[in-house]
Order: sequence, then structure tokens, then C-alpha cells
Amino acid sequence: GLCIVSANQQLRRLLGWDVEGDVPEARYVTELMRPGLIESHQRWMDRASVENSLPGSLIHPLRNVEMRCKGGGFMRVNLSIGVFNKAAKLSAGNCLYYCLVSRCDVPRLSREDSQ
Repeated sequence: GLCIVSANQQLRRLLGWDVEGDVPEARYVTELMRPGLIESHQRWMDRASVENSLPGSLIHPLRNVEMRCKGGGFMRVNLSIGVFNKAAKLSAGNCLYYCLVSRCDVPRLSREDSQ
């Protein structure tokens, strides 16, 4: 799976991790996903590796997903994913991906709105 090698202070704060920590508190991307999505994520990774390209839906800056926080809860975030070296083979073990993460504030419905 995709290994998380670095997490900046903003992501650490967003996920409830130790802001001063040296290493990410999750080792793999799949640790931040709902268990039911891991298999489809692996199929996506396999297809992207064979085609050697990321689908446009992941490059689009408003990819909206749930991400696991410290303590096991989930929050909605927007992602934009890419690779540092566009010439790199996605299946190569040294291919370095990046993921930009921002909180997605979903307005909660009031009782009146939900009826």
C-alpha cells in the first residue's frame, strides 16, 4: 500500500495527531480510510499503475472523502492528489505521491430542514 512518509502540522492538527511529532501517526493511506473502501482503493491503485496515470477525479481539487482522525472518528475532507515527478512510473517503489488536504465543512441540517 501507499506509505505515508510525512505529515505537516496543519494535517496533524486536523487529524488530532501530535503536532510536534516526527513521524505520521498512520503508516499507510489505508489506515485513514473506511474499511469498506480499501478494496476499491486497491483496485484503483492497480489500474493507475497499469495505465501509469492518475484519474482526473483524483487530480480535481475538490475530491471529497472521509478521513479517519485520531480516536477512530471520521471527518470530511477535500483532497488533491498527484505525483512529484510526472515522468515517474506509478508502479515504481520510489514514486512519490503528494496529497493536499483541506477540511470540508458540511453544513448540518437543522431539525426544521430535515423534516
